[in-house]
Amino acid sequence: MYTMDSFQHEEERVQKGVFEAIESGKIRMRSRWYFALQTMLSVIGGVILGLFLIYIVGFIIFLLRQSGAWFAPGIGLFGWYIFFRSVPWLLVILSLVFLLVLVILINHFSFSYQRPLFYSLIAILVVVAGASIFIANSYDYQQSGPPILGGYYSSYSAGDLSDVHRGEVQILASNGFVL
Repeated sequence: MYTMDSFQHEEERVQKGVFEAIESGKIRMRSRWYFALQTMLSVIGGVILGLFLIYIVGFIIFLLRQSGAWFAPGIGLFGWYIFFRSVPWLLVILSLVFLLVLVILINHFSFSYQRPLFYSLIAILVVVAGASIFIANSYDYQQSGPPILGGYYSSYSAGDLSDVHRGEVQILASNGFVL
């Protein structure tokens, strides 16, 4: 069982070992600029990674909306099958990898030390999903797409689903509609 004296002796032993390593030259001291630059690069990298993650998730939403698969789950179990078959899984896996890297990067900062990794993951998911859905709902993708990357969005074709046929409701009546 540890007592307060044993903790103090352990702390003194570790402190003595660190000072000996510094004096012997095994540990090299670094200036504050090194740590400031490292923090600044981490923040910039995290922001770029977060924006790229928002772009990828927004692009996935765009592809699903363009193909009509976004609305397929509303038609039942077969609609869910169509939805999962048309999801761009490579982009989903890529976005999960970026999400994992972003969570690991954020957990190196002091504001996330006392919180479990799960809370950081949930916070990032909420921000990315919210921003991606906001972008997806803010712009008419059929006309121009989102700003800056609109040309790329509008030139990409998700391909047609063989089981989904697009239609437009022409007349909506109380007992049905004309497609």
